[in-house]
Amino acid sequence: MRVFILIIVCNFVLIACGNQYSDTTNFTNSYTSIVCFGDSLTAGYGVPVGKDYPSELAMHIDAPIINAGKSGDTSAQGLERFDKDVYPAEARIVIICFGGNDYLQKISKENTKKNISKIIKQCTDSGSMVILLHCKFGLFMSDPYLEIHRELAEEHNVLLIEDMLDGILGNPQRSSDPLHPNEEGYALMAERVAKVVKPLLDASNAESRK
Repeated sequence: MRVFILIIVCNFVLIACGNQYSDTTNFTNSYTSIVCFGDSLTAGYGVPVGKDYPSELAMHIDAPIINAGKSGDTSAQGLERFDKDVYPAEARIVIICFGGNDYLQKISKENTKKNISKIIKQCTDSGSMVILLHCKFGLFMSDPYLEIHRELAEEHNVLLIEDMLDGILGNPQRSSDPLHPNEEGYALMAERVAKVVKPLLDASNAESRK
């Protein structure tokens, strides 16, 4: 439910205030591609090639999209391969999704936050905008990464989509196992990302034309 509230609020602010994205780091960069950088949720574990969320996102967005997801990656492993898998792309937007494997391997929240922060900094230093995807992984209604994702978004002036897997995990119609979406679930993820990416690109293009 929170992801829908975020989208509604963003759209309202856009109408009321003109452009809520202008403080986003690298808002008017001149790159073209979008890189989806993360673990198995980005790679598309559990579905055929072309049914992952970055491929589905390409159906909504008129921009080159690169899937730089790798199943099993922790945030530290993502940081290690940034220079090889993300930096050369000169991305207009990097969509970052890490945390699930950190949670499973019981890596401290402090280390996870530190690693994701370094990834964000490398993205922004190379000229890219960043969108963070937060996923709820905790048991018994806990949510270990929401607070740190909110802190990271504020510290780096990047966008955040909360609770990306709401209504997906635990729903047999949208999940392939307890940790991963199925084709319908990944398609829903792509729709949720597109509802943030499309107005961001529109606003950035409009600003660049001024």
